[in-house]
Amino acid sequence: MAEVGAAWQNGYAERLMRTIKEEEVQLQEYEDYRDAYEQIGKFLDDVYMRKRIHSSLGYLTPVEFEQQWQQGPGQRQQSQQLQQRQELGLSIQSETEATYSQP
Repeated sequence: MAEVGAAWQNGYAERLMRTIKEEEVQLQEYEDYRDAYEQIGKFLDDVYMRKRIHSSLGYLTPVEFEQQWQQGPGQRQQSQQLQQRQELGLSIQSETEATYSQP
């Protein structure tokens, strides 16, 4: 929660509420409060935290981001380079493999 009179601190919370509203609440019909509570909880656990990509995490899901974080800086850099190569449509083989495979 933001401090009193500091509305700019609410941005992340407001964005989360908008996502829940647009991607869960408006697409479902709930029987009662308990059903809504359970379904929104499932949405947060199953979709928001595992499947939905987040721009603030480099367009990774929170699970993917956490896995990369646990790998350590060296492996994170390699993962980022691999991702960039894939986005550019370049070969995934390493530069040393490319050097040795050329005639």
